Amino acid sequence: MKTTLSLCLLALAASSAACGNKTTPAPEKEQPTAVPSAAPSPSASSASPLPTAPKEIPTFALEAFAPSGSHPRELFAIEGALMVVDELRIGRIVDDRIEWLDKTVPDLGLAVGGSRIYSVQGRWPDAVDVLYASNNGRAPMPSYYPLTGKGTDFTFQPGGGAGSIAGLGRVGESLLLAGYSGENGDQFVTVRGPAIIRARQTAAQFGCKEGEVYKDEYRPPPSAISPLWFGGTRAGTVMSYGSLCQKRGPAMEVWDKATGKSRIVDLSGFAKDMGYRMKFLRAPGEDEAWVFAKDANLILHYVSDKFEALPTLERPFTDAFASQTGELYASDGWSIQRFEQGKWTLVAHLPFIYKSSSLAVDKGQFWMSSASSVYKLKEGPKVMYHEGCATPFVFLYDVSLDNAKDFTFPSTRKALATFPGAAEISLMEFHEGGRRLGIKVPSKEAGEAVIAHVKATMKDERPVLLCYEPREPRKIDLKVAGR
Repeated sequence: MKTTLSLCLLALAASSAACGNKTTPAPEKEQPTAVPSAAPSPSASSASPLPTAPKEIPTFALEAFAPSGSHPRELFAIEGALMVVDELRIGRIVDDRIEWLDKTVPDLGLAVGGSRIYSVQGRWPDAVDVLYASNNGRAPMPSYYPLTGKGTDFTFQPGGGAGSIAGLGRVGESLLLAGYSGENGDQFVTVRGPAIIRARQTAAQFGCKEGEVYKDEYRPPPSAISPLWFGGTRAGTVMSYGSLCQKRGPAMEVWDKATGKSRIVDLSGFAKDMGYRMKFLRAPGEDEAWVFAKDANLILHYVSDKFEALPTLERPFTDAFASQTGELYASDGWSIQRFEQGKWTLVAHLPFIYKSSSLAVDKGQFWMSSASSVYKLKEGPKVMYHEGCATPFVFLYDVSLDNAKDFTFPSTRKALATFPGAAEISLMEFHEGGRRLGIKVPSKEAGEAVIAHVKATMKDERPVLLCYEPREPRKIDLKVAGR
């Protein structure tokens, strides 16, 4: 999401001197919790009842959403609406049509190659917020624009240079924009409502050691946590994620909604590094949030002033999203699962050809944006193996585009050559939304045996039994002895 992050980090690394080492109490250290309590949080009782999963788990198919010849390219769920984007135009989904807003996002200029919207946030109809940037990596000029309601637009590092946006956090009627510019360092700017201050703890105030952080005499003192991501709860608790003292590991600075004072929470017990892709999602309670760190395969639940880790899925998370009432959903690229009563419940299977996508749900309807298109998810033919399937097939993995067209997958063939029933299976590459590798098997039992063998002989592989027949596959000889 943050295409300008590398510029920001390079700008920080280019500074030379270190801060002081005044000692302060250690940050609060959250103990990792693999599975939170099955009891709902106090706020969860006010949420609408969760729908019961159907007895027959559906498989979704994609239905392109392009009413009246339009071509929406991305989908964003905000409070009270689903929004779509086409270039610099933004619309709201209303039933089976798009209600395009009269106002468009101002272009940052032809000199920087035009502009692109990468996030729509806020509240419909009076506070729709847009984050966008230029198409020039050397002059990104990350910007905020209030599309509806009263607000003040803002650009970090106008004219070019290092800049990034960490996110938005609402405190009452005030909206804080967090970001970085090479000229002014880390900044919190009030862009809606009365001006408020949420002072970051500086590296010196917290007690970062000499040499841990960089500082520049021409810029403000560095923060103990330089915000990479910024968000909060609907009650007004805002929080900033980053690396504590730049080198100590993941941490969150959390500002109390009433006093505005901050505390620093050490998150290293959950992961050594949470990466650069994070979402703050609406949860059922007012002072509650879901925090999704994709690179760490981690979802944290912030509730009762503490962070808890949710259980993971069998495969890594590819996306997490929330309903309008705060029910949490996640996907592993193969399925949509809902979190309830302390565990994940399977809701639907996904088309297996779309692993990279953004998902949303509104009024029970699931949506996807992928490959610059928006789709409704409708029930379609079964893809996962089911009784009566005449074409059992084991999906192995996606094939790298760097591999030659006649690549023979020696490691995979070596592993399969020791499979007792190798003479009855066929390894094949096929094209379905990209290059894929799989195995045609004669039966469900053979497929299950192949899956067990692959898991035992090929580290980190997660094969799946499907009901599928590839079109025009390229067969790859296993060269089994005596065949």
